[in-house]
Amino acid sequence: GRTILWRDVVRIGMEHPFIGSGYGGFWVPSIYSRLSPAVDNAPAEAHNGYLETFANLGLIGVFLLFCVILQSLRTATQQLRNDFEYGRVRLALLFSIIIMNYSEATFPRGTHLWWFGFLVVALEAGAMNWMPIEASAETADTAESAADSPGLKVPI
Repeated sequence: GRTILWRDVVRIGMEHPFIGSGYGGFWVPSIYSRLSPAVDNAPAEAHNGYLETFANLGLIGVFLLFCVILQSLRTATQQLRNDFEYGRVRLALLFSIIIMNYSEATFPRGTHLWWFGFLVVALEAGAMNWMPIEASAETADTAESAADSPGLKVPI
């Protein structure tokens, strides 16, 4: 079953452990002759998103994936304070994708609906860091006094 396939993916992936085979470069026709005879269904994926990422992008890709996952979990947890309902949906989606990738490879699949959902949540995590900061009263007072001076005009 899958555990035999997973063992083969790790074994073959260890030939290029840091950078992998390249994005989409692992499941080429010549790979099937290197799989165990017990894997006779010619799989097109590792049936594990983490191992698929390792095979294609190596340890560097897995590290970057975990960084994105951790950042997404951190910001989704912070979202619970600002908007509990939306934060809860984000966390549920993240945990679903994290758990599902143990038995299916949706992380590196650009056309997979779950990958798209993960990207939406991950990009939302990055967007939260760019939220505008409201100007304080002190900043507004400084801008008004600069506008009254005869020199440089500052738009208010």
